[in-house]
Amino acid sequence: MGEKTFSGQVALMSFFQFYGRNRLWAMRQVVKMPDRLRQQKGILFFKTLGTSGGLGCMGSLNFKQGALLTVWPSADDALDFYWNSNIMDDYRLKSSEDYSVLLRPVRSGKKWAGSDVFEPQAMLPEKYPIAILSRARSKLRLLLPFRLRMCGVSRSAKDCRGPLFSRGVGERPRIHESTFSIWESMEALKRYAYGEDNNHQVAVKASRKDNEFKEALYAAFQVTGHRGTIKGINPLDKIKTPSLL
Repeated sequence: MGEKTFSGQVALMSFFQFYGRNRLWAMRQVVKMPDRLRQQKGILFFKTLGTSGGLGCMGSLNFKQGALLTVWPSADDALDFYWNSNIMDDYRLKSSEDYSVLLRPVRSGKKWAGSDVFEPQAMLPEKYPIAILSRARSKLRLLLPFRLRMCGVSRSAKDCRGPLFSRGVGERPRIHESTFSIWESMEALKRYAYGEDNNHQVAVKASRKDNEFKEALYAAFQVTGHRGTIKGINPLDKIKTPSLL
């Protein structure tokens, strides 16, 4: 644990790798875990999520991996949940490995399921990595063209320097499509988002033109903590900024 925490709201995003019978346990938690999370003292928001590869691409659902997003009033509340809750203990017991990042929201636009989930805080002066969570609920008739464009975005991200980590996540990944990615810096993110030779701007412009989304959310975070591994790797292991986890 780090020497100090910071005031203001934080989010905790955790990924878990499951094998064998524990995959069935993980799938059941999509239904069962929300009741336990609602009873968790201090929790502001939560979602149990499925995952897919990269930045979201049709046909790449990952049934061996799940994710849990929780939002807390402070870093102390999030750290208490991470270290001391029975919920996290159960996930660790059933998973072969886990990877968590502590997120300080610095930018947020639009809503998730009608709720203003994230309260942006002032940017910390240290050059922490930047995480991006974007969520789009697509109109059913436009779902296929949207997902085909997402495949192009995922391929261009692989060709671009960064991200350090990326996953497609969602409650219903085929319809409620979300992406979570971590970048070394805001500059690296901007090079990808606004560079000339990638599919990101093309996908964004086409989606806006077609009015594809019933609901969309975009949030940016400073990654103030990271711990664990996923597939044997900590994607931020070489990052030198302090970690609260």
